[in-house]
Amino acid sequence: GDVDPWEGDDWLPLCGDIDDGEIYREWFLWQDSEVTQEWEAYDPITNYRVLAFSREMLIAKIDKIEDGRQV
Repeated sequence: GDVDPWEGDDWLPLCGDIDDGEIYREWFLWQDSEVTQEWEAYDPITNYRVLAFSREMLIAKIDKIEDGRQV
């Protein structure tokens, strides 16, 4: 439910002004402030989009994914 299988080229235009985003652990993060109010992140390895209701929740999800990749 919180991972969207769209590829980056498909959903990247939906993020609005790409300059409003930030990079965290090589992931691109932004908030969809116009429609869903959710935070979204692009995983550069899987090319999937991950969603969360807050920036803190999104960073926790990214940390969990990235920490799992290190094992």
